[in-house]
Amino acid sequence: MLKQENIAILLQAPEKDKDKMPTEAQVLDVIKNSGKGVTAYVDNTVNKPLLEKQPVAGKVVSEEKIAGIGVTKLKLSNGVTVLLKPTTFKNDQILINSFAAGGTSLANDQDVEAIGYAGSIGDDGIGEFDNTQLGKLLAGSTANISPYIGELHQGFSGSTSPKDPKQPCNWCTHTRPTRVKTPLLSKEHGRLPRNAAKQRR
Repeated sequence: MLKQENIAILLQAPEKDKDKMPTEAQVLDVIKNSGKGVTAYVDNTVNKPLLEKQPVAGKVVSEEKIAGIGVTKLKLSNGVTVLLKPTTFKNDQILINSFAAGGTSLANDQDVEAIGYAGSIGDDGIGEFDNTQLGKLLAGSTANISPYIGELHQGFSGSTSPKDPKQPCNWCTHTRPTRVKTPLLSKEHGRLPRNAAKQRR
């Protein structure tokens, strides 16, 4: 720990700037007053679940086995088609990749700049949780999910473990907008395209 006693201070500058150097009194004054007004760190952990209300579960309306490649095709009540492919590469990992037609090809010109921000949406946190709080909430979890917007498609990609299969789905179905502080999304810099906005819910 540095203290004000028993310290040596060395200032260096080009010869041409010697007249601009602070005086000994000014330097000592800085040392004497350093740290004043600094407050202790406050741990602002949010003690609540990621989703206060779980979404209503849908139903599998049809199931089809695709012979030869070991894939099960499910049709859900919300219109989503799911392809399940079990493997023996890693028994403790579930890979997730979703896509929907659309992407940057449908974006308006004023939305182009904001589109590049899609992959960073998760860095702003989710709902009431900022990035730091979200990290604490998910400590010990291997689940991760990220949105993307390509030229012709948009969706999510990520992974989780059999012990925590619902966590990525909770992120994708979160109904409260993220508190984004990035200037790209300010009124002066445009907004997220319609397709990207859907990925935040």
